[in-house]
Amino acid sequence: MNLTRILKVSACFILDAALIVSFTYFFALFSILNPAKSTLMLIVLLCGLAIWNLVILAPREVMNKLGIAYSVFVLSLLAIYPFISIIVSILLLQANTVWYFTAQLLIAFVFIMLVAIVLPFGKKQEAEREAQEQVAAAGDRLSLLLIQIDDVVGDHANTDNYFTMHDQFARLKERLHASTPFSKVNQKIIVSEMEREIIDELHTLYQRLKPEQEHNIVAIQATMEQIQRLVKHREQLLIK
Repeated sequence: MNLTRILKVSACFILDAALIVSFTYFFALFSILNPAKSTLMLIVLLCGLAIWNLVILAPREVMNKLGIAYSVFVLSLLAIYPFISIIVSILLLQANTVWYFTAQLLIAFVFIMLVAIVLPFGKKQEAEREAQEQVAAAGDRLSLLLIQIDDVVGDHANTDNYFTMHDQFARLKERLHASTPFSKVNQKIIVSEMEREIIDELHTLYQRLKPEQEHNIVAIQATMEQIQRLVKHREQLLIK
């Protein structure tokens, strides 16, 4: 546990202790005169403290789920709700227990509805962000593989089959660069499966081209041709 976390936990403990002790001290007599209402007030206070603790301890987790803009709004609502509910508890101290309970339920309902309205937008934004990261990661994996294969193809410069392999891989690389980026958002499942197959075939090609491997030029060329067929098929599926 880092220092920041320790300080946040300490702050929550101090806040909780201070408010619970204050409630016990100021409403000790009232709890005897009206135990039902005082119990409801204590429950409201404890719920408010739990929400404040959440706001203090877990803002980063909320931001990771909803994004900065929506999380700020949600956390602000969560921070305001306990304050309003406690103020209402004080203002309705002399009110009927039923009216007090109804007022607290209405306040909770309003805040829950506001949070419920905002949450889907925050989740949608997070899903879009994850999809963009997935596209970037797939592009990075493909680029890394192509660089690695390019390097090992260069290691064959002194072999009889170098120019054949080099030209064939150059055409393959050009086709992949011209292709639609991998892991495109909202694409078909079959396209995603084909992209994984292309990546697997590229891994196979890289392994077969390694200097320490016994090179089978026929198998290497067949793998390149298979990748080209998969890329062509993938493009056909994307335009359907």
